[in-house]
Amino acid sequence: MHGTDWRLQGQERYLKGALLSKQKYTPHRAGWEHDHCEFCGAKFSEQAEDLNVGYTTVDHYHWICEGCFADFFDDDDDDMTPEEATQEILDDPEFVESIRRGEADAKAGRTLPWEIVREMFQ
Repeated sequence: MHGTDWRLQGQERYLKGALLSKQKYTPHRAGWEHDHCEFCGAKFSEQAEDLNVGYTTVDHYHWICEGCFADFFDDDDDDMTPEEATQEILDDPEFVESIRRGEADAKAGRTLPWEIVREMFQ
């Protein structure tokens, strides 16, 4: 599906290596009213009729809907809880160090809660 999917339009140029976290939608900056899924264009906003939860980059600039995340990022063979997945990442010292250096490779389904990411940089 991935190679010919219409939603793939070169997003790897800016999403490769990005840490993604599932979050309630918050605008990128003051005055920003909405965003769109980087893949399918679904609308994110704080309005009830739009998507209100999705996966986003640390700066909340790029948003990915849950469906596209499942299609392109989620590891279908992984039945771990979020806590187990977080611990698996934290148990990988090379990956943790690459996050600190800002060089983390994008790995399918590798997401961390923001509070963990913040602690890594303190």
